[in-house]
Amino acid sequence: MKILSLLIIFFTFLLLTNNVYALDCSGADKDRVECRFGTITPPSPIAGFIGGDQTGTAGISKFLSNGVALIYSIAVVILVFMLLWGSFEWIISEGDKEKIAAAQKRILNAIIGIILFAVAFAVIKLLGQFTGFEFFVGQNPPSLLPYERTI
Repeated sequence: MKILSLLIIFFTFLLLTNNVYALDCSGADKDRVECRFGTITPPSPIAGFIGGDQTGTAGISKFLSNGVALIYSIAVVILVFMLLWGSFEWIISEGDKEKIAAAQKRILNAIIGIILFAVAFAVIKLLGQFTGFEFFVGQNPPSLLPYERTI
């Protein structure tokens, strides 16, 4: 069974490989940079992701921006959940001091957590300035106006 699995994996990789064509570097073209070092072209599925930037920094920046935006979205959902949970505990505490203190602590921890995320956002933007990565590019919040405003 292991041999069959290995054969299937081997032939899958064999079938999924792309053709590689050599660059013609005969004659006067042999001193070109491409002939000396070769060229690397990105695969077609990620060519649109990195755009015209062949260094890959745009792709890394976009990946990190999307990852951080996903984490912030999850954090906002958790914040709302924790605030609702804490307020519900406060409502059903029936005046018990310990239950009220636990509910207040839950609400306070949720608020502290979102403040830490705000500080982390500022740090990420600052690191982006130093490293050259552009975080949160193209992630503009939706407009609250139902129409486009022209000036």
